[in-house]
Amino acid sequence: MSEIRKNPENVETVDVSRHRKLRVKANPGFEHAREQHVASLVLSELAEAASSFPIVLVPRPYDDGKLLMAAMLGLKEGENIYYGPQYWESTHVPLSIQRHPFLIAYDDRLPNGEELTTCIEANSPFVSEQQGTPLFNDDGADSDFLKNRHLMLNEMFGSQQITERFIDAVVDQGLTSLINVHLKRQNGEMYVITGLFTIDEEKLQKLSTEQLVGLHQNNFLAPCYLIIASLHQLRRMIRHRNRQGRDQIVDFRIEFNAEPPAPAPQ
Repeated sequence: MSEIRKNPENVETVDVSRHRKLRVKANPGFEHAREQHVASLVLSELAEAASSFPIVLVPRPYDDGKLLMAAMLGLKEGENIYYGPQYWESTHVPLSIQRHPFLIAYDDRLPNGEELTTCIEANSPFVSEQQGTPLFNDDGADSDFLKNRHLMLNEMFGSQQITERFIDAVVDQGLTSLINVHLKRQNGEMYVITGLFTIDEEKLQKLSTEQLVGLHQNNFLAPCYLIIASLHQLRRMIRHRNRQGRDQIVDFRIEFNAEPPAPAPQ
């Protein structure tokens, strides 16, 4: 017997029979991400994201040993320096943030939930029956707003598969490097951001012609250099953060090929 796949209780398949009256309220500042210090990315948005944020690879939250590609939004947990009550303070908003309150999840209308489809976080504060943009027209057809969300989610899902293949490729080629970001506060205190990975440019340059051609043919070579170059956004990120009046960072350095942090004492 196949396993019945279920969504979290708050996630429902979008369906006119239960959501005809549902609306999504405006969220220009993306308030739901106000305390999100990293945001996952897909390859289709990498070029735009790299012009705004440092891009890193981080362990997936599923604790399966794999990495995901992410934009740094803050320098510590709970900090998002790009959030603003009225607007988002960078030229690009990660699709994983834009999509809220929609997501791809299992179709709960099917007995075993084997197919993926457009779902909604029904308990999101931006979901309402009184305010916002409707999901459906009066005749029950998808509104233009909902159609656009379908397209966004389809793009994300398709690009996510390619993104995972890209990450598998760079890991298999041994191109990733653990980095530590050392930050110096105005009072002289130092603190370190650990657990981040990047593409090691030196390792990339040492690949054989055949390996480089393989990356290029899969359209994986350009993303490697975009990730490498994006680390220069860290300086701009710190400057933007300092202007907000947060604890001032006066200097930083990136330590490549860092040692993994020591395990916590038992």
